[in-house]
Amino acid sequence: MADEDYDSDIKILDLSDLPDIYIPNTFNAESTESSITHNQIILGDKLYVSYYVDGLQVFDISDPENPVRELYYDTSTEEPGPGRYRGAWGVYPFLSSGNILVSDMQNGLFVVDGDVPVVDVDEHELEIEVIVYPNPSVGLFNINLAVFEGQTIKVDILDINGKLIRNEETNNSTFTIDLGKEANGIYSIILSSDKATISKKLVLLK
Repeated sequence: MADEDYDSDIKILDLSDLPDIYIPNTFNAESTESSITHNQIILGDKLYVSYYVDGLQVFDISDPENPVRELYYDTSTEEPGPGRYRGAWGVYPFLSSGNILVSDMQNGLFVVDGDVPVVDVDEHELEIEVIVYPNPSVGLFNINLAVFEGQTIKVDILDINGKLIRNEETNNSTFTIDLGKEANGIYSIILSSDKATISKKLVLLK
Protein backbone atom coordinates (compact mmCIF):
# COMPACT_ATOMS: atom_id res chain seq x y z
CA MET A 1 0.00 0.00 0.00
CA ALA A 2 0.96 3.66 -0.28
CA ASP A 3 -0.25 6.83 1.39
CA GLU A 4 -0.16 8.97 -1.79
CA ASP A 5 1.64 11.72 0.07
CA TYR A 6 4.94 13.52 -0.44
CA ASP A 7 8.10 11.59 0.44
CA SER A 8 6.03 8.69 1.76
CA ASP A 9 7.32 5.14 1.32
CA ILE A 10 5.52 2.16 -0.13
CA LYS A 11 4.59 -0.21 2.70
CA ILE A 12 4.66 -4.00 2.63
CA LEU A 13 1.91 -5.50 4.79
CA ASP A 14 2.01 -8.96 6.38
CA LEU A 15 -1.61 -10.10 6.82
CA SER A 16 -0.85 -13.65 7.96
CA ASP A 17 -1.97 -13.02 11.56
CA LEU A 18 -5.16 -10.97 11.32
CA PRO A 19 -6.23 -8.70 12.83
CA ASP A 20 -2.59 -8.00 13.75
CA ILE A 21 -1.20 -6.32 10.61
CA TYR A 22 2.60 -6.20 10.52
CA ILE A 23 4.75 -3.93 8.32
CA PRO A 24 8.05 -5.78 7.73
CA ASN A 25 9.50 -3.18 5.37
CA THR A 26 9.05 0.12 3.55
CA PHE A 27 10.79 1.26 0.38
CA ASN A 28 10.71 3.89 -2.36
CA ALA A 29 12.12 4.78 -5.78
CA GLU A 30 15.04 6.72 -4.25
CA SER A 31 14.26 9.71 -6.42
CA THR A 32 13.08 13.21 -5.50
CA GLU A 33 12.15 14.23 -1.96
CA SER A 34 8.71 15.28 -3.16
CA SER A 35 7.95 11.92 -4.78
CA ILE A 36 4.41 10.61 -4.51
CA THR A 37 3.36 7.02 -5.15
CA HIS A 38 -0.01 6.52 -6.82
CA ASN A 39 -1.53 3.29 -8.16
CA GLN A 40 0.28 0.08 -7.28
CA ILE A 41 -0.46 -3.18 -9.09
CA ILE A 42 1.04 -6.59 -8.29
CA LEU A 43 1.47 -9.19 -11.04
CA GLY A 44 3.35 -12.30 -9.98
CA ASP A 45 6.51 -11.19 -8.16
CA LYS A 46 6.45 -7.71 -9.70
CA LEU A 47 5.06 -4.49 -8.28
CA TYR A 48 4.14 -1.87 -10.89
CA VAL A 49 3.80 1.71 -9.64
CA SER A 50 2.68 4.88 -11.39
CA TYR A 51 4.89 7.30 -9.49
CA TYR A 52 3.61 10.71 -10.66
CA VAL A 53 6.60 12.88 -11.76
CA ASP A 54 8.92 9.88 -11.31
CA GLY A 55 7.11 7.93 -14.02
CA LEU A 56 6.81 4.15 -14.09
CA GLN A 57 8.65 2.21 -11.40
CA VAL A 58 8.79 -1.61 -11.32
CA PHE A 59 10.05 -3.60 -8.33
CA ASP A 60 10.87 -7.27 -7.85
CA ILE A 61 9.12 -8.22 -4.60
CA SER A 62 9.87 -11.95 -4.64
CA ASP A 63 11.64 -11.30 -1.33
CA PRO A 64 9.12 -8.94 0.36
CA GLU A 65 11.63 -7.80 2.96
CA ASN A 66 14.18 -6.85 0.28
CA PRO A 67 12.38 -5.40 -2.76
CA VAL A 68 14.61 -4.44 -5.68
CA ARG A 69 13.84 -1.79 -8.29
CA GLU A 70 14.05 -3.67 -11.59
CA LEU A 71 13.23 -1.00 -14.16
CA TYR A 72 11.78 2.46 -14.58
CA TYR A 73 10.64 4.80 -17.34
CA ASP A 74 10.31 8.52 -16.76
CA THR A 75 7.17 9.69 -18.58
CA SER A 76 6.94 13.14 -17.04
CA THR A 77 8.36 16.49 -18.13
CA GLU A 78 7.00 18.20 -15.01
CA GLU A 79 9.15 19.51 -12.18
CA PRO A 80 8.44 18.00 -8.75
CA GLY A 81 7.07 20.26 -6.05
CA PRO A 82 4.37 20.69 -3.39
CA GLY A 83 0.84 20.53 -4.73
CA ARG A 84 1.94 19.15 -8.11
CA TYR A 85 0.00 15.95 -8.62
CA ARG A 86 1.27 15.47 -12.17
CA GLY A 87 2.89 12.82 -14.29
CA ALA A 88 2.27 9.04 -14.34
CA TRP A 89 -1.20 8.48 -12.89
CA GLY A 90 -2.06 4.93 -13.90
CA VAL A 91 -0.31 1.68 -14.90
CA TYR A 92 -1.61 -1.50 -16.57
CA PRO A 93 0.76 -4.51 -16.84
CA PHE A 94 -1.74 -7.23 -17.87
CA LEU A 95 -1.31 -7.26 -21.67
CA SER A 96 -0.43 -10.67 -23.18
CA SER A 97 2.42 -8.98 -25.09
CA GLY A 98 4.17 -8.11 -21.83
CA ASN A 99 3.98 -4.40 -22.69
CA ILE A 100 3.17 -2.00 -19.89
CA LEU A 101 0.65 0.82 -20.37
CA VAL A 102 1.32 4.03 -18.44
CA SER A 103 -0.99 7.05 -18.49
CA ASP A 104 0.67 10.42 -17.91
CA MET A 105 -1.63 13.33 -17.07
CA GLN A 106 0.27 15.81 -19.22
CA ASN A 107 1.99 13.64 -21.85
CA GLY A 108 -0.61 10.97 -22.63
CA LEU A 109 -0.28 7.23 -23.11
CA PHE A 110 3.06 5.40 -23.00
CA VAL A 111 3.60 1.80 -24.12
CA VAL A 112 6.71 0.37 -22.44
CA ASP A 113 8.38 -2.92 -23.36
CA GLY A 114 8.29 -4.79 -20.07
CA ASP A 115 10.81 -7.39 -21.23
CA VAL A 116 13.63 -4.95 -21.97
CA PRO A 117 14.82 -2.82 -19.04
CA VAL A 118 15.06 0.81 -20.09
CA VAL A 119 16.65 1.31 -16.89
CA ASP A 120 17.82 0.31 -13.49
CA VAL A 121 20.56 2.91 -13.61
CA ASP A 122 22.69 4.52 -10.98
CA GLU A 123 24.24 7.57 -12.64
CA HIS A 124 27.05 7.55 -10.09
CA GLU A 125 28.13 4.09 -11.27
CA LEU A 126 28.32 5.21 -14.88
CA GLU A 127 31.42 7.15 -15.72
CA ILE A 128 29.43 9.70 -17.70
CA GLU A 129 28.09 13.08 -16.69
CA VAL A 130 25.38 13.97 -19.20
CA ILE A 131 24.15 17.48 -20.04
CA VAL A 132 21.54 17.96 -22.76
CA TYR A 133 20.72 21.44 -24.10
CA PRO A 134 18.57 23.06 -25.26
CA ASN A 135 15.82 20.77 -24.03
CA PRO A 136 13.08 21.25 -25.26
CA SER A 137 14.60 21.93 -28.67
CA VAL A 138 13.33 22.77 -32.16
CA GLY A 139 15.58 20.05 -33.55
CA LEU A 140 19.22 20.22 -32.48
CA PHE A 141 20.21 18.76 -29.10
CA ASN A 142 23.75 19.34 -27.84
CA ILE A 143 25.08 16.46 -25.74
CA ASN A 144 27.95 17.03 -23.33
CA LEU A 145 29.41 14.07 -21.49
CA ALA A 146 32.65 13.35 -19.72
CA VAL A 147 33.93 10.03 -21.06
CA PHE A 148 36.68 8.25 -19.21
CA GLU A 149 39.72 7.29 -21.32
CA GLY A 150 39.17 4.27 -23.52
CA GLN A 151 35.41 4.17 -23.01
CA THR A 152 33.17 3.84 -26.06
CA ILE A 153 29.60 5.06 -25.74
CA LYS A 154 26.74 3.55 -27.72
CA VAL A 155 24.03 6.12 -28.50
CA ASP A 156 20.44 5.00 -29.19
CA ILE A 157 17.51 7.33 -29.91
CA LEU A 158 14.01 5.94 -29.30
CA ASP A 159 10.63 7.47 -30.02
CA ILE A 160 7.77 7.58 -27.50
CA ASN A 161 6.71 4.04 -28.49
CA GLY A 162 10.17 2.65 -27.81
CA LYS A 163 11.01 2.30 -31.52
CA LEU A 164 14.70 2.72 -32.30
CA ILE A 165 15.07 5.57 -34.81
CA ARG A 166 18.85 6.02 -34.69
CA ASN A 167 21.94 4.38 -33.24
CA GLU A 168 25.66 5.15 -33.35
CA GLU A 169 28.83 5.00 -31.26
CA THR A 170 31.12 7.78 -30.08
CA ASN A 171 34.21 8.49 -28.03
CA ASN A 172 33.63 12.24 -28.20
CA SER A 173 32.78 14.28 -25.13
CA THR A 174 30.45 16.57 -27.11
CA PHE A 175 28.20 15.89 -30.07
CA THR A 176 24.88 17.01 -31.57
CA ILE A 177 21.71 15.06 -32.27
CA ASP A 178 19.48 16.45 -35.02
CA LEU A 179 15.81 15.44 -34.70
CA GLY A 180 14.56 18.24 -36.94
CA LYS A 181 12.91 15.80 -39.36
CA GLU A 182 11.06 13.94 -36.62
CA ALA A 183 7.57 14.73 -35.31
CA ASN A 184 7.10 16.77 -32.15
CA GLY A 185 7.10 14.70 -29.00
CA ILE A 186 9.21 13.04 -26.35
CA TYR A 187 12.21 10.92 -27.33
CA SER A 188 14.78 9.04 -25.27
CA ILE A 189 18.53 9.07 -25.73
CA ILE A 190 20.11 5.97 -24.21
CA LEU A 191 23.86 6.07 -23.58
CA SER A 192 25.53 2.72 -22.92
CA SER A 193 29.03 1.66 -21.99
CA ASP A 194 30.35 -1.74 -20.99
CA LYS A 195 29.65 -0.78 -17.38
CA ALA A 196 26.12 0.64 -17.31
CA THR A 197 23.37 2.47 -19.16
CA ILE A 198 21.75 5.84 -18.64
CA SER A 199 18.79 7.46 -20.40
CA LYS A 200 17.68 11.07 -20.81
CA LYS A 201 14.51 12.56 -22.23
CA LEU A 202 14.60 14.74 -25.33
CA VAL A 203 11.59 17.00 -25.87
CA LEU A 204 11.15 18.04 -29.50
CA LEU A 205 8.94 21.13 -29.88
CA LYS A 206 9.14 22.87 -33.24
